[in-house]
Amino acid sequence: MSSAHLTNVAFVCCTHGDEQLGRFISYEYPFGKTDTLLYRSIIANPEAMYLNVRGVEGDLNRSYPGNPDGNLEERRAAQLLPILQQYDVAIDFHQAFASMPDLIIVKEWTEEIAAIADCFDMDHVLELDKGAGSYTGLMMSYVQNSIATEYGYAHNHQDACERARRDIQNILTGNRVKPNKLRYRIWGDLSLDLKGITEIKNLVKLTADQRELLNLQEENLYPIFIDGYDDKWAVLIQSL
Repeated sequence: MSSAHLTNVAFVCCTHGDEQLGRFISYEYPFGKTDTLLYRSIIANPEAMYLNVRGVEGDLNRSYPGNPDGNLEERRAAQLLPILQQYDVAIDFHQAFASMPDLIIVKEWTEEIAAIADCFDMDHVLELDKGAGSYTGLMMSYVQNSIATEYGYAHNHQDACERARRDIQNILTGNRVKPNKLRYRIWGDLSLDLKGITEIKNLVKLTADQRELLNLQEENLYPIFIDGYDDKWAVLIQSL
């Protein structure tokens, strides 16, 4: 399936209310159509967006399928899920508060997912189903053909907005600008201050000496620093 064959696309904005990239997208692309598709922006967590906080009573992206009697985010997930499931594709736009490159996250890689992911001018795809760990409550676990995008280097908000605009224009025109992306699985977490090892860089493969220093036996490992949440935490991913 190519983006030219898609009929309904949801741009999911502000799942986390402090990621104001979603506000920009919802204003720039509230709804519309091309010759081949319809699109609409959905503000996932409006209360958190207005308060400019990640969540009000929880994390919306850990709250699916939702609970109509739960906290605010659980109730909101229960409201959103049947709406999102009506779309052919749902794209959950995130803005990473970490010194990391742009990244696409999918539950699993399929031809349908590739048709949309290829429209993003991003190099890296993380497949959750192939990795270690448990990720419960994610929107993509319950909405078919959904992906999440992380626009890194969030200290430059304007630049993130321009990169998102570029990618959305590619979606609307069916321009698969970057196929053959690099794909990874999650290998595990490291509760280490990797920043103290200055030669280790985001998405640069660890050398044999670095793996020995960190007591790691596996090969083809790449760190991603998640310093927006904990400045001593990094995720290690492994190329597929």
